[in-house]
Amino acid sequence: MRQFKGDTNPVFNLGHDMTPDVDPKNMKILVDCVHTFSKRQVL
Repeated sequence: MRQFKGDTNPVFNLGHDMTPDVDPKNMKILVDCVHTFSKRQVL
């Protein structure tokens, strides 16, 4: 995600390439990590 820092505002989209067998607990961990990272960035 650091590679997109700058003038762009990247969108993290969970709709791509997710299969029905993905564990929801893992998705929560991933989303939490993205939120944590996003909050640390200076806009």
